[in-house]
Amino acid sequence: MNMKNNKLWYLKNLDIFEGIPEDEMMELAGKVQECMFSKDELIYSPDEAIQSIYVVKRGEVRLYHSKNGKRNVFDVLGPGSLFGGIAFNSDKSTHFAQATHPTKVCIFSEQDFLGVLTKRPELMLRFIKKVTGKIQEYENRLKGRADSAEDVILTELTRLQEKRSQSLFGKWKANGVHITHEELAELTGLNRVTVTRLLKRLKEQKKIATTKAGIELL
Repeated sequence: MNMKNNKLWYLKNLDIFEGIPEDEMMELAGKVQECMFSKDELIYSPDEAIQSIYVVKRGEVRLYHSKNGKRNVFDVLGPGSLFGGIAFNSDKSTHFAQATHPTKVCIFSEQDFLGVLTKRPELMLRFIKKVTGKIQEYENRLKGRADSAEDVILTELTRLQEKRSQSLFGKWKANGVHITHEELAELTGLNRVTVTRLLKRLKEQKKIATTKAGIELL
């Protein structure tokens, strides 16, 4: 399979592009760039001009803010996830995007991506639903911060397990969550010592287990 056909196959399996005719998909695949990022490499940073839309093809991307040296992670994205210049009200990033593992992304120019959406209202609606779904997810996570620290950790582990267990094409597989105590602290807003203590307690309560696959919910 040559590179263009490989891109075409991948794009056809993204739900946001479902229903686009083959010739339009071929044209789009010819415009998409692929880029590989190593573990912990920054994809972009705050105040950087962003005029591209990124789709995770393989690996994982962490989105976060940083203040006074403290990292506040607000999302972790797996294959099929979109990110980048999709705010429409600014051409600059407000956050960091970083590969957590060796990661390959497909890169669309904003013009090409929006060109596809504006030609097909059903795709624009699908995209808007994705964006509003993300906003709702972030709101729910903020509301959840009012829960007990133990519940916050369990909720975050559940969210991560669901996201990481679903493959790009909608098939599910049972997986543990590979995450360090520091990363979990950054996602929950708790400090690392608290996370370590609570994970130990949850393990003693048999609510989680630690295996080779990572942290598993029981």
